[in-house]
Amino acid sequence: YMVLGLKYGKLLPDDESKEKVISLMQEFNAKFVEKHGSDSCRDLLKVDLKTAEGQDAAEKQGLHEKVCTKCVESSVLMLEKIFKENDQ
Repeated sequence: YMVLGLKYGKLLPDDESKEKVISLMQEFNAKFVEKHGSDSCRDLLKVDLKTAEGQDAAEKQGLHEKVCTKCVESSVLMLEKIFKENDQ
């Protein structure tokens, strides 16, 4: 969301740019959920990182490397596609 806001938002309030950023955020979110099944860390990792037990489980299972890395990589690819579609 921050990347989309930085790229397509403006420093001063502007309804048109705000609407565009919100629309692109919704598009990105829909694509992410379609690919990964959720946009919630707890759902994606199947552990609750707000608890010590969840943090330990995530570390022991290597979930940051297995799950988070894939989510970040796919997010970058989705953002690149959104950029190409909107910078024409």
